[in-house]
Amino acid sequence: MRPSGAGLDVTVEFLPTGEREVLSSDLIVHATGYRPHDIGTLLGEAAKLCVRDDGDAVRVSRDHRVELTPGVTAGIYLQGATEHTHGLASTLLSTTAVRAGEIRDSLLARRMARAS
Repeated sequence: MRPSGAGLDVTVEFLPTGEREVLSSDLIVHATGYRPHDIGTLLGEAAKLCVRDDGDAVRVSRDHRVELTPGVTAGIYLQGATEHTHGLASTLLSTTAVRAGEIRDSLLARRMARAS
């Protein structure tokens, strides 16, 4: 950020690509934003079992189950922390019950599949 005429020039960077742009403005509002933590850091050694996408994010199926390496039968489900795969609505508290129901359905379906 630097003074420019009666305003300020600020350089902003789009983190995924590194692209930078200079914006001329009369006013700057600084907000910290939100960057979710990598779930792998919470899982410790078990993080090695998680399949990752090209961006090194943990892959999560539609049913909120973390995709694990072949042969792993245990399940890891995420309630939240899935914006990168499920979109912005996955961060909303108002959809928590829906997500919990989807996770329950997945757990029951997997249990039934193992029993048959």
